[in-house]
Amino acid sequence: MKKILYIAILFFAFQAKSQTYNINKSVTVYTVKLKKSKAELDNFISSKATKLIKSEQDESTIKNEFIMPINQLKYLDSLVLSFGYITENNFNTENVQDKINQIESDILDEQKELDDYKQRLDKSKNDNTNTEAFENSIERIEKNIKRLKKNLREMDTKDSSVFVKVKIQDEITYANPSSSVSYVNMPGFEVGYLFVENPKMGLSSNAYQTYSCKYMFTRGKSYFNLGVYKDAYSNNVDSSRIRELFILNFGQDFYPKHFGRGKRKFLNLYTGYQIGGFIANKNNDNSSSLIPNANLTLGLELYKSKYILIDNKASYFLPLNEMNRNLRGIIYNISFNFVF
Repeated sequence: MKKILYIAILFFAFQAKSQTYNINKSVTVYTVKLKKSKAELDNFISSKATKLIKSEQDESTIKNEFIMPINQLKYLDSLVLSFGYITENNFNTENVQDKINQIESDILDEQKELDDYKQRLDKSKNDNTNTEAFENSIERIEKNIKRLKKNLREMDTKDSSVFVKVKIQDEITYANPSSSVSYVNMPGFEVGYLFVENPKMGLSSNAYQTYSCKYMFTRGKSYFNLGVYKDAYSNNVDSSRIRELFILNFGQDFYPKHFGRGKRKFLNLYTGYQIGGFIANKNNDNSSSLIPNANLTLGLELYKSKYILIDNKASYFLPLNEMNRNLRGIIYNISFNFVF
């Protein structure tokens, strides 16, 4: 009988070893559909979770903590991927084999002690000595064994579930009165070239060197650009063409959903626009009217930290007047900004 019981205990211990980890998962996702994402997550929790532990929400953040079966995790991964851009997706396990080994050892020790007391109880019945004390000890040990086995079962159940923390963050892509904006004070400078697509004698040069001050005021990135485009071929015999363009632009850049959202230190891809105006300066013309322009940009941040930004981009320069055909073209710029 004793051997059978020991074999049963060892078999149970082997089964417990097949799942010996506590499991945790934490997910952070940025979304432009905060209300819709919350509704979908609430539906998921009500249908898949076994226990909701905590739920918090403010204007820009939703936090939920819950327990769910580990075999349902693939559905959670698919759901949060549909919300937006995932910045954190951690899956951690804690090895609890030492705890299981200790419980198994305690069960074996208790079982040995139980067998010993049962033998002594049998002898005491013949001698009529200490029978009640042995019975009380046997009852106590059996309760201990029952408690230890229950602990093992609970650990096995725990290892078939996962503790999940989901954080959904409202993604802010541009400034508006109803959302918080992360303002910065990052002055800098920008240099580059404008390659005119269809230059015209007496109006425009083939290329212009660009020099400007670039002041970035949100991490968005929103910025002002003030500078000058100077004729790259100033010694040309055509003295009637535009020698300088004095530029003032406002611009914003946007990070693509599937290319990191600007979270990396290196090689963050982005698109953007600039709107503003310029004043064209000719040697033979003293007029100084402001001409509107719009630029579309595609850029790549070479390096970005909390304190500096090294950036380069290509833009399509588009005057919005009769100069459009003979002054539009491609601009390449490289810029450096720093926290002041």
